[in-house]
Amino acid sequence: MTMQMTAGTAFKPAPHAANVMQGFHATPDYLVIRLGGEQYGVDFQNVVEIRHFATPVPILNAPGYIRGILNFRGRLAPIVDMRLKLGLEPTVRDALTDTVFLDVDDRVVGLLVDGASQVVNLAGQQLRPARDFMSALDSDQILGVAESNERPLTLLDLEKFIHSPEIAII
Repeated sequence: MTMQMTAGTAFKPAPHAANVMQGFHATPDYLVIRLGGEQYGVDFQNVVEIRHFATPVPILNAPGYIRGILNFRGRLAPIVDMRLKLGLEPTVRDALTDTVFLDVDDRVVGLLVDGASQVVNLAGQQLRPARDFMSALDSDQILGVAESNERPLTLLDLEKFIHSPEIAII
């Protein structure tokens, strides 16, 4: 898959944006993933590879949103169906379905998503804290919300997501 690199539209930061930015990583680049018509952002420095969906090996007694595991470069990676994690219908494999492999704190996880299409730079963006929004994810797993292409972009806190009790057990 070829990644399309685009720069986000610059916005003037809100007065509280400096406080929100403290929770962000060193890079302002985020991979935009699509889930059920919504956009989410994951820190691009953690993205290792994007592949079309491959069938994982099921794991007995795993939470329903864990589709199974895949061998990723000699390491076993749990595959999380992000649509199920967010309370949506299960992902249906099609030409746009991708698995985004992330490496966070030397732990590899694959996110099954409707698609991953671009990287946006959020430097100078107006960022709002997660507590201002409702989400199916725990609000502590969300860094904040920015705007990309005039649409909301929910930024995921990958460290907290990967180390959440239900993912960490795999």
